[in-house]
Amino acid sequence: MNINFNKKFYYIIGTGLFIFIFDFFAKKFHWYFNIWYLDILMHFLGGFLIAITGIYLGSGALSWDFKSNIKIIFFILSIGILWEFYEIVINQSIAKNTFDLLDTISDLFFDLLGGLVLICYYKVCKIHLK
Repeated sequence: MNINFNKKFYYIIGTGLFIFIFDFFAKKFHWYFNIWYLDILMHFLGGFLIAITGIYLGSGALSWDFKSNIKIIFFILSIGILWEFYEIVINQSIAKNTFDLLDTISDLFFDLLGGLVLICYYKVCKIHLK
């Protein structure tokens, strides 16, 4: 199964819109406080989105050599770390929450896991992004 350029773009936009809309409602209705694992799910989906975006912005073809996989993993971690810095600044300046190292490590882990699941999915299913 080949996925063309336009289809990849729609996957990225669709996943991004889903995450944005779901996050909006989760904040509005306080789901993050009521559903303890929702933050985990959102970081997993974020890692998935970051990985497919990295593939899209890269060569467009996900080869299975070590170098390509490492580039995607570093891209996921880079965006995840930037997001965590953003969360820390917002939590300390606006929300006045204290820094939680365990939450930050957990968030980065699930960002990475979401991206790795996408990479493994394409590898196992032998779907090439062309």
